[in-house]
Amino acid sequence: MFPPSEQPLLNAAPPESYRLLSLDELACLGGGLASASGLATETEHLLVISAGRTGELKYPAFQVDGRLNEVAFARARALFATSSLPDHSLWDSLRTRYKSLGGMSGVDFLLGYFHPDVAAMTDADRNDHFEEILQEEVWRAHQ
Repeated sequence: MFPPSEQPLLNAAPPESYRLLSLDELACLGGGLASASGLATETEHLLVISAGRTGELKYPAFQVDGRLNEVAFARARALFATSSLPDHSLWDSLRTRYKSLGGMSGVDFLLGYFHPDVAAMTDADRNDHFEEILQEEVWRAHQ
């Protein structure tokens, strides 16, 4: 569609969006989230990654960004969950840069950073396009 090399990523999600946070860090950054001790029900809808050798649970920071497209994120979570894929598979897909997103990642997309050609789409078409990309990832995971 449009090779990423033709247009540099001038407007992409900040590197901090890709950080993996502890539950305490998540609670501090989350603003609207309760204290870490009371997060059990509030974190059920969040992406959780088992990190390192200790298996400590970590939470990708983009989830507490106020720009998060919650509808598209919920659709992505549901797609991977109904396909019996773990959260780390979705996390891998969201960190991947896609040619059909103009070299942008899923995190970029969910935070509203779009290549101009993707930005020109209607909201519905853009969200459908993103879901198609994730459906292809699910299909690949099951091969």
